[in-house]
Amino acid sequence: MKRKISDNQLQLDALDGLRGFAALIVILSHTSNGSMYFLPFLDARGIGKSGVFLFFLLSSFLLSRALIKKGGSAFSVPSINLYVQRRFFRIYPLYAPYLLLVLASTALFSSVFSKENTGILFSLTAREFFDHIFLMQGKGVTWSIAVEFKFYFVLPVIIFLVQFIKSNVSYAAEIIFLLLLIVLTQFVSPQSESLINDSRLLPYMCIFLFGTLLAA
Repeated sequence: MKRKISDNQLQLDALDGLRGFAALIVILSHTSNGSMYFLPFLDARGIGKSGVFLFFLLSSFLLSRALIKKGGSAFSVPSINLYVQRRFFRIYPLYAPYLLLVLASTALFSSVFSKENTGILFSLTAREFFDHIFLMQGKGVTWSIAVEFKFYFVLPVIIFLVQFIKSNVSYAAEIIFLLLLIVLTQFVSPQSESLINDSRLLPYMCIFLFGTLLAA
């Protein structure tokens, strides 16, 4: 796209370290779930979601901060077009082949080894493949991809509203608006009542919105 991967003015090295820490949490959790421990006493089962939540928070903060910095120009047709392209190409070039591998392995195990509902990582039917591509389902670790990508569509609308409120009312009103949104999402769909590996966006909106609040 004839540009650097990221804007140097928006680069925060400390957050790269925090992202690495979040990745480590997820790795430790998944290896512990498989009874693999880097140290005998290092059982990290059950902490994986906190790492994913940290990813959600960082993603929201960084994307919100970039859009807020651009101001009104963030909502021009070229800017929105670039935003959509970057979000799409950040996910799908790896996500689609990943799902195809799972689909192929499921078919292989079913036909060659006569093992139903088995595949590399998890089983996937043709119908489920398209459900995953269109973010309607999320098996295994793909639930977080579905949640994240759905948020990409919602974020520009949220930023437009907070920018409008800030320009026409006040900065304080912008912050109050975001706080009220966070509370509202918890009334509508409490995160505590989310399903295991829930691929819906709404139960996690409070986390994303808190990232936007910090950016604001």
